[in-house]
Amino acid sequence: RKRCAWDVIAAYFAFQGGLEFNSSPLETISRSFALDSDALLQPAVAEAEARHAGLKVVKRFMRAVYDVNHTHDPLRRPKAKKFAALVCVGLAAGELHDWLHLVALCDDVVTAHYLPQAFMRTLQFAPALRELATLAALPFRLPKPRAAVGKYSSKDGF
Repeated sequence: RKRCAWDVIAAYFAFQGGLEFNSSPLETISRSFALDSDALLQPAVAEAEARHAGLKVVKRFMRAVYDVNHTHDPLRRPKAKKFAALVCVGLAAGELHDWLHLVALCDDVVTAHYLPQAFMRTLQFAPALRELATLAALPFRLPKPRAAVGKYSSKDGF
């Protein structure tokens, strides 16, 4: 069976409880009113989370995957388009390398989806992530994924 990179992203999302995280009352309310849920937390909690920057990266990744699913699933967009949309969101946020690093560090997901000799499971993936990290310094101004746009050619975008 041919797999898409989105399968790995979806497996990580499920493994980390992404749906439960995005269904929490705080996330639901913040998304409904376009608020930053981290800013809604009490100052002491927000300060403690600021010390754990990695947790914020995980949260932003979970939100991004949820948003891509939420906009692409109703229109039955293919997995490759979802992955392309996530790449655009990650580049625009300057966090694509961090997000892929999170997935690469999750042994349960990686071993379930890749053979032992696969690039993702070798030490050669770390230098590739460092190269991707250089993109974070570039100011990407990419449009929002176009899944929700009305009828358009499948060659036009996401």
